Amino acid sequence: MATAQCRFCQFPLMLDMVPPGETFNCPRCGGLGRVPHAAPPAAPQAQPRPQPQPVAPPAQRSRPAPAPLPPDEAPARSAKGKNEALYRIAIPLGYVLFVFVPMSLTIWYFVSRTGDGEREEPKPVAKAAPEHKAAPEPEAKKPTPPRPRPRPEPLPKAKGEPAPKTEPTAKVPEPDTEPEFSVPVPRDLTSELAVLVAAAKDPDADARQKAAKGLAVWLTRGDPSLRRTAAEALAGLKGDAQPALAALRGAEADPDADVQKFAKLALENYAAAGRRGEELAALVVALKAKEPEDRVKALRKIGTYGADGAAATDAVADALRDREKVVQDAAAAALKAINPDAEAVALCAVGLQARDPKARVAVLEEVAALGPKGKVATEYLIEAAADKVESVQAAAIKALEQANPPLAGPVAALVRGPAEDRVRAADALAELGAAAAPAVPLLLSTGERPKLWGTEAHHDVFPAVAKIAPANKRFAAAVLAAVAAPNPGGEAALTARRAAGLAHLDVIDATTAEKVAALQAAAADTGTLAVVFKAWAKAAPGDKHLTAAVLGCVSGAKPNPERVAAGLAAMDLIDVPTDEKIAALQAALAKGLSAPPVFEAFARVAPKDKRFAAAVLAAVGDPNPEFDDAVRARRVAAIAQLDAIEAAPDAKVDALLRGLADPGTVAKVFAALGHLAPKDKRVVAAVLAAVAVKNPDSTLALRERRLAAMAQLPAIDAPDSAKVDALEEALKDKGTLVPVLTALGGYGKRARLALPALKEFKSAANEGVRTAAIDAIAKIEAAVAEKP
Repeated sequence: MATAQCRFCQFPLMLDMVPPGETFNCPRCGGLGRVPHAAPPAAPQAQPRPQPQPVAPPAQRSRPAPAPLPPDEAPARSAKGKNEALYRIAIPLGYVLFVFVPMSLTIWYFVSRTGDGEREEPKPVAKAAPEHKAAPEPEAKKPTPPRPRPRPEPLPKAKGEPAPKTEPTAKVPEPDTEPEFSVPVPRDLTSELAVLVAAAKDPDADARQKAAKGLAVWLTRGDPSLRRTAAEALAGLKGDAQPALAALRGAEADPDADVQKFAKLALENYAAAGRRGEELAALVVALKAKEPEDRVKALRKIGTYGADGAAATDAVADALRDREKVVQDAAAAALKAINPDAEAVALCAVGLQARDPKARVAVLEEVAALGPKGKVATEYLIEAAADKVESVQAAAIKALEQANPPLAGPVAALVRGPAEDRVRAADALAELGAAAAPAVPLLLSTGERPKLWGTEAHHDVFPAVAKIAPANKRFAAAVLAAVAAPNPGGEAALTARRAAGLAHLDVIDATTAEKVAALQAAAADTGTLAVVFKAWAKAAPGDKHLTAAVLGCVSGAKPNPERVAAGLAAMDLIDVPTDEKIAALQAALAKGLSAPPVFEAFARVAPKDKRFAAAVLAAVGDPNPEFDDAVRARRVAAIAQLDAIEAAPDAKVDALLRGLADPGTVAKVFAALGHLAPKDKRVVAAVLAAVAVKNPDSTLALRERRLAAMAQLPAIDAPDSAKVDALEEALKDKGTLVPVLTALGGYGKRARLALPALKEFKSAANEGVRTAAIDAIAKIEAAVAEKP
């Protein structure tokens, strides 16, 4: 029997049944090999031993025996035919039983546990092939196989039959080939869901609502058992199931009947909790009843709510301080019923009212001994931290460290720390958010004392409280008080306080009427009136009180320039007919105050209105015989609006020509004339007349008039000869000689007729006049000498 060894795994091979030249696969590792051809028969040789070489049977003489293997490659031991069959069966069977089956079961287990998608059915386990049959190829391989995957051994060929066709052998994968199956990371979904179910029973309402949001996701899982658990937990949340309402409504159509049942129950409990919440709120109001019997009835009714009445804990705790003993007893019983962990609240509500500081310290020490259970009394502990007795302060802060550690440091800084520590404490509380709500009263009370902060505290306190508890009623009251605070002296601290309140007016939980009342009071402060009007329009757009306040500032009986300016800036914020706005603006113009902003407001409100045009033209053409500065300011403001109004050019020119009578605005008027009507004959005549005006006394008004007209000479449509004649006439005024000489020099040869007059000034005593004359003569002569 011919034997050999696999060149890959050194497994002994029986080659007597494989024809020479045929390929074969190792039954152990699947390695590919080929049977070598036998050498040609050689002449018999003498053997060392006397026994002759045995001759092969006739049946085998037609097939040459395979060449013997070298001695160093011979197997360690000879295998028999029955061992060969055993190996062919045992090795594939062992691979299937000990590798493929465990791996398939593991994958099926994890896929079925996820529940997120369709379950994968476990693949059927391949059975061992019978003898002389090809072993099935494994459907999966190890994640990191140490050697090539086994290949099926070809069937032995019967005598006289042609060799079977073999499929191409697949390429042996490299050792670093990725595994065929990616085994998912196992997740313990039951434990994850159990965490949310436990959080749904947390005493903290915020924690329960977060749990409801997480449980809503589990209502869409593939595993019905997970959906049932989530729906059942949501049914127990009652009013805290609000974040999961959408998911619960979808779960009403769940294929699982139990999921449907719990989803409907959760929605019913949520609706019932809302109704009970309204009833509980009414009972809390009844605790303020005048008669003790009514207060006792309300407390007993609250006690019947059990854990659902936990929202009334603070109100019931306040009832422990009632003067009537029967009310105190009823409050204690109700508190125990609605919140069994409220022992600390009961201790603080009663014990901290003791007059003896030692008694208060003893109560605080008892609360500190409760540890985290004393968290429900955080508000009482913070109130005690502001006690005037230092020993009580220290005991309260120590108790707070045990009951609510995150608040202990900031509260201690607010009570005892320096100014910079208080600012940092406010920021730290703001970062805690709603968890710092019990500290809001302390923040607001310390904010009323600027000396504790070293600056205006409201710019630090109000933003912090807005992040912690924007709906807090005390916060709303503090903001409204800051807005409405009177400030007749214009104190900077009160102004800053009002500005901080106005910045948070849209944050607080207050009615529009309350905000409007505060803003009406703030409107008396002229320094912040513009900001008040903006906040007012934002808080109550279209409010009639705002309209009255704005129009009153614009057209009031005793106009104040600052208030008029604030009212004019707010004209766009009010919603009234245009006629009312125009009437107010006309009244403001009649009083002669703040003309520029009035005209600007007029241009915004009604730029095309005839009344606006009439007001502008009247202000431009006012002769102002008394030389009133207010009239001059009104004329300048009106000139700036000439391009905006709808009026005929002649009307504008007439108004400007009338305005030339006022020497205080003559420069502005001439500039407007040169811009609006440079070709108008009246404008040309007025400019030339002003340039050539006689001024024997060299008065300042005429000098300014001449200079203003000279600035418009290049703009007007007049012959150069007329301009030169006017300038030559102006040489008689010694006060304007230099600019006139310079202007004549600019006309070049067109001013050659003025050379005789100019040469008279070459020997003037004034150096400036002499220099200007020489320069002008040189320019004119040079221009004349140039060839055309």
